[in-house]
Amino acid sequence: MDEQKVWIYVGKGEFIDGIPARDLIESDMARLDVDAQATVENSKLYRRAPRKAEPAAVEEAPKRLKEESAGDKNAKSGREQKE
Repeated sequence: MDEQKVWIYVGKGEFIDGIPARDLIESDMARLDVDAQATVENSKLYRRAPRKAEPAAVEEAPKRLKEESAGDKNAKSGREQKE
């Protein structure tokens, strides 16, 4: 499985010692110490990559909403029948 990009390099040839001058994936960030990670986060040479939603999570949310709304309808009709 390919790792997801977390930082996109926009430095146009500029670089920071010890940090790859390219797009960074999760494992690249894991190899950097805390100070280097903060340097990337605060640098103008990188911008945060858009996060891709996991397909299972995207499909799960609408299904859950439908179930919850159906539950609300059933609860309301149950109250109406008792009254």
